[in-house]
Amino acid sequence: MRWERWAWTVVAGATLAAAIGGAAAADLARRYRVRRLSGVTDMAGAPTVPDPNAPDCGPVPGVPELLGAAFDPGRWDQIDLAGNGRVVAYASNATAGSPGTRAIVLLREGAETSTVAEAAGDDDQPSVQFDAFGLRMAFRGSTGAAGSTPSNVYLHTVTRGAGDDAGDETVNLTGLDTSKGRRAFDPAIAARVRSRGVTSGIEVRERDARVVFVSNGDLDKGPRPPSAEGPGRNPANLLQVFLWREQAARFEQLTANTDATAAISRPTISGDGRFVVFESNADLDPAAVNPRDPSQVGNPDRVRQLYLWRETRRGGDLRQITWSDRDCLAPRMTSDGRHVLFCSRGDLLPGGNPDGNFEVFRWSRGRPVARRLAQLTETDEGDSVLPRPLRNVRRFVFYSTAMPPLGGLDFGGGPRQCGPSALLWTRGRVRHVAGLLDAENLQLVIGGSDPVFTGPPAAVFPSKIHFATNDPVLDPPERAGAASAVRFHMARATRFRR
Repeated sequence: MRWERWAWTVVAGATLAAAIGGAAAADLARRYRVRRLSGVTDMAGAPTVPDPNAPDCGPVPGVPELLGAAFDPGRWDQIDLAGNGRVVAYASNATAGSPGTRAIVLLREGAETSTVAEAAGDDDQPSVQFDAFGLRMAFRGSTGAAGSTPSNVYLHTVTRGAGDDAGDETVNLTGLDTSKGRRAFDPAIAARVRSRGVTSGIEVRERDARVVFVSNGDLDKGPRPPSAEGPGRNPANLLQVFLWREQAARFEQLTANTDATAAISRPTISGDGRFVVFESNADLDPAAVNPRDPSQVGNPDRVRQLYLWRETRRGGDLRQITWSDRDCLAPRMTSDGRHVLFCSRGDLLPGGNPDGNFEVFRWSRGRPVARRLAQLTETDEGDSVLPRPLRNVRRFVFYSTAMPPLGGLDFGGGPRQCGPSALLWTRGRVRHVAGLLDAENLQLVIGGSDPVFTGPPAAVFPSKIHFATNDPVLDPPERAGAASAVRFHMARATRFRR
C-alpha cells in the first residue's frame, strides 16, 4: 500500500532542541524547513490580543491569551497569496523604514519587496490574484495622511510585458465621501479574463475582474449613467454587500438590508465571480428554512449567519446557508465556488460541539442535505479559527490554540494552549506547521526572551505554507535579550513515499 508522509526540517533545529529541549522540540526539528521571506515587519494586525487574566492559560508568565471568548477573526488583517504562492501580499506598519505608516507590501520570490501604496495612511485587507495579463489586487485604503482611517476600496493592477500598457496602476474604485461617514471595506477579488469576438472570427481577451466588498455607500445607480444624479438602491446608507464588475464599470448591490444596526462583513468570492458568501447578523432571508430542522426559519435571533449570493440569468439570488446558535465567522470559499470553510462556536451538528469551542466547519453547495454541512475539527479544549482552503478542498490551513499533534498526542488531545499554532488539515489529519507550546514558551520567558507569537497561516499548496512569527529560533538572535521582531516565513514541506 502506498501512502504519503510529510517530513519537515527546521533551520537551526539543533539550536531549538538545545534551547528548550523536550520531545516536542525534537519533533519540530524533524518536521520543518523554514525560510525567512521578509525583513523586520510590524504586522498591521499585530498577533496579540493580550488578556493576562484569561482562565485556563496555565502557569506561563508573560504569555497572554490570544483566542479568548472575545476573539473575533475579523480583527486580523488579511495575508493573501497569488498563483502558486510566489507573491505574498500583506499589510505592515513598518514600510520603507517608516514605522507607523501602514501600507500594502508585496513579497515576490526572486524579486525585491515592493510597497504598493507608500502615500496611504492605513491600507490593509489585500486580496490578490494573477490573471493572463499580470496581477490584480483589491485592498482597503485611504488617500489621507498617515493615520487616516481607510474608507475606500482600491484596485492595484500590474501588467506584464512591453508596450504602453505595461506597468503598475492603483485606482480608487469606490470614491466615497469620507466626510459624510461613507466607507468600504473587506474586499475580495476574482481576477477574471473574458474573450470577446470582434469581426471575422477575431477574438480579443479583456480583463474582467470582479470585486466584492461591504459598504454603506449608495453605489448601485441602476442602468442609468454613473454620472447621473439621484439616489440609488441604498439611499439610507446602510451596510450592504456590493459587487464591482470591471467590463460593465458599474456596481451591483447584492443585499437589501433594512436594519441600521446590522453587521455585514468578510465576503468571499469564487474564481469566476459568480458566487459570494458573507456573514451577517441581519435577517436577510426571513423565509429561509433550515433543511435539517424545519423549525428554524430565518435569523430572528440576530446571530451571525452565512449567506450565499449566486449569479443567475435574472440577476442574482440570495439565501441563508447556516442556522447556528452562535456566530459563524471568517468564511473562505474555494476557487470553484463549491465549498465554504468557516469557524464557529455553535453546535451546528447537534452533539458535535458541546463545549462551545471555535471549531472549523465546511458547507458544500450541491450536496444532499445530510452531507451539505460537515464539522472538520472536534477538540476537548482550544479554539480553531481562520480556515483557508487550498487548491484541493481536502486540505486547508488554520489557526488554533488546541494542543498540536506532537509527542504522540492526537490533535486537541492535550490541554488548551495560550499561544496559537499554524496548522495544516489534510484528509482528517492535522500537521503542526509553526508555533510553540506553552511549556516551550515558558522556557524562552525564563531565559529572558519574549514569548513567541505566530500569526495565522496562508497557503495555496500544502508544500508552501506562509505565516508570520517573532520566533527567535527561526531568525538568528541578532538582539540578545531584546524582543524579537515579527517577520514573514515560508515553511516548505518535502513529500516522499514508501
